Amino acid sequence: MGTIDTRGFRYALEPLLRRQRWRLEAQQARLAALLGEIGRDADAQRALEEGCVARAGDAARALAGRIDPAGHQRELAYLAQLRGAVLDGAERLAEKRRQGGQQRALCIGLQRRLDLLEEHRGVAAGLYGQAERNRHSAEMDREWIARGVWRALAEAGVAP
Repeated sequence: MGTIDTRGFRYALEPLLRRQRWRLEAQQARLAALLGEIGRDADAQRALEEGCVARAGDAARALAGRIDPAGHQRELAYLAQLRGAVLDGAERLAEKRRQGGQQRALCIGLQRRLDLLEEHRGVAAGLYGQAERNRHSAEMDREWIARGVWRALAEAGVAP
């Protein structure tokens, strides 16, 4: 027996399967955009922290070299403002990372649903193939029986 022709197979849930793929692709695009933002924000945060540390080192060296209370006070105020910006940036980055985790969880859930639908489609295609094999076998049986009847009639000399 050859392979079964599956051109007649129509998956009833194909629109749902397609919609699930679209949802997953859209969610993955949102996740990719968020991960890009996180990467850029993490780089900016790292640069801001390094700048803050460098500026604090400069302020400490300047204090050792000269005594300027007003200048030192301005420098400390600037460092406090810079440190506040670093902390705010760290909070925003942590929030985006939390959102990234949620986006990943959504992607995983959508992928699982898609996998289940594709598995169901495979099972449905297998059942269709089995039904086609059964139909083909029944057709072959009918032909064999009909040939037997024709052969018996031909041997008996009776014209059908």
